[in-house]
Amino acid sequence: MADSDKSKGGVQIKPKERFDFFHDERVRSAFYQILIAAAVGWFVWTLVSNTAQNLEARGMRTGFGFLNVAAGFDSSFKLISNEAGVGTYGRLFFIGALNTLYISALAIILSTVLGFFIGVLRLSNNWLVSKVALAYVEIFRNTPILIQIIFWYIGVFSLLPRVKNSIDLSGGTGVLLLNNRGLYVPWP
Repeated sequence: MADSDKSKGGVQIKPKERFDFFHDERVRSAFYQILIAAAVGWFVWTLVSNTAQNLEARGMRTGFGFLNVAAGFDSSFKLISNEAGVGTYGRLFFIGALNTLYISALAIILSTVLGFFIGVLRLSNNWLVSKVALAYVEIFRNTPILIQIIFWYIGVFSLLPRVKNSIDLSGGTGVLLLNNRGLYVPWP
């Protein structure tokens, strides 16, 4: 038997392995994570304290106190009432958040209906309808939304006339007007 193999009553005893702290993968992983977290924490603390000192040196205040100040403007579209010049920035922020939720809900509903409709058209037995739906899906499926926004802005909305030369879709009554700012319809 070799010197490292000692036996006691037929049972081999291996020599104790020396525990090397940094050769253990779990210890090394935890050490690096703590080191990175400390570095990021130090960076954030330095950034925040430096920003606070610079703002204080210039006499600028931070905080949310401005939300209670009366805003001198109003939102053109709102689901809840607000008086121009009386409503606060906080109320306008709330109106903006509510408008965002409303538009998001409408977008979800309309996109679901459109997707279902296009899917049904894709299954159509009519060759032309099926191929047009296929082309629509293949064009818009993997096109980034920013590219689509640029396309709609440059290819459609910038080609519409200015407000003074609006297109009257109501036959001369001025009820439905289309221009580069949007479609204007009567609203109660």
